[in-house]
Amino acid sequence: MVVEFTQSIGTLTGTDATVEVVALVAHDTAQPGERMRGVRMTMENNTGREQVYLDDAELAAAKNELAEIEGGVAEREAEPGAPYRVQGTARCWRPERPMRILCPSYRVGPDGSGLGLGVLGGSGFSLPGRKPSELGAPIGQAAAALDAPRQAP
Repeated sequence: MVVEFTQSIGTLTGTDATVEVVALVAHDTAQPGERMRGVRMTMENNTGREQVYLDDAELAAAKNELAEIEGGVAEREAEPGAPYRVQGTARCWRPERPMRILCPSYRVGPDGSGLGLGVLGGSGFSLPGRKPSELGAPIGQAAAALDAPRQAP
């Protein structure tokens, strides 16, 4: 694998975890005409580390899911009843086939609220006090960075 382009977009840090967003373009030396472009997310805390690669389709899904979860934050925070309320993504509940996909969520409870991230089948990472839009922004910037090399002469 030959990396043609890489750009660190940013890091989202919470009290319990860190998430780094990196845009990258690469090709396989056996098939140099075939380029892979996407975003690598590295999630890390004191107990572990996970990485997930989002290609164009997964990148679009992540942006939509984060926006959908962000749209439900006010309702989750105002909702009476259960002490803990979580909104996540249906793709991560019972996928048709196992794959490494990003699984974002937002949790509200008596001990606070915050963004949760995980990779399907992997570890979970908690970012207390962080909103889904705070991850959506660097993911959007990464998508724009991936488009920039295409436009260069």
